[in-house]
Amino acid sequence: DTSLQYSRPVILGDQRINITGSRIGEITKQAVVDLASPFNGGWERFYSEVRSSSGMALPSKDGDDSYIGANGLLDPRLLLAMPATLVQYPLSWLIRAPLGTIAFGLSVFALNYFGDTTMVPADADLAERMEDVYSSLLFSAFETLLFARIFVTVMLAERNEVIAQNILEQCKIYSGKPPDVSSQLKSFAGRFLKQFPPSFGFSAAVEQSDTATSVFTKDKNFEIVYAPKSPLPDTVENEENEEKVVVAILGMAHCNGVFKLLKDELLD
Repeated sequence: DTSLQYSRPVILGDQRINITGSRIGEITKQAVVDLASPFNGGWERFYSEVRSSSGMALPSKDGDDSYIGANGLLDPRLLLAMPATLVQYPLSWLIRAPLGTIAFGLSVFALNYFGDTTMVPADADLAERMEDVYSSLLFSAFETLLFARIFVTVMLAERNEVIAQNILEQCKIYSGKPPDVSSQLKSFAGRFLKQFPPSFGFSAAVEQSDTATSVFTKDKNFEIVYAPKSPLPDTVENEENEEKVVVAILGMAHCNGVFKLLKDELLD
């Protein structure tokens, strides 16, 4: 709201929810196939992808204090906000993708339900009890590996890349090197153009829409989504005496991965 009050562009920099939901389904199927085929390279593929994704999504500090360490989890403000986050995050998914969220919830319920069915009667002998323990451990390992691959690959690594690319594209705009965007930016009939106040250090032709608006760069056909009522930059003229700043707001789990992508220049 503050950004819109001062006519500053607001970008919805995360991956689209429908793409994330689709990728969760694809990765789930592939993970199950890989875990079920240990002698056909399945376990090797599983390990390779998880290792590659975790290296990008959860980079190690290795003496670099620029990354957030484990002590960051103990920040009092973070701990105070955690209860609200645990409720808000699932609700946001339910609102944006009700069918996918319900399907995911039912899958988790089914896994837990079938896991409980391995319990043996009280009068079972030692062999039956040990068999139950082994089957429970095996099922728990399968469940943990499955959700670990989904979390690291889809929820972190792939979304980190989209978030980092959005930040980079905005940096190009405010560095005086705006990305070449498609004519879709100028195709909204009936809207008006206005200029940013000169006090902001640059001028830009902008349009406003009551709904989220997509703009595609011509060089990589990358989608930039502007929030409803956000001004849309068309041309930007920088003034040398003012430093431009891009403010990125993202969840703590994404901070280190996004930082690594930008710091190590791993994006095009």
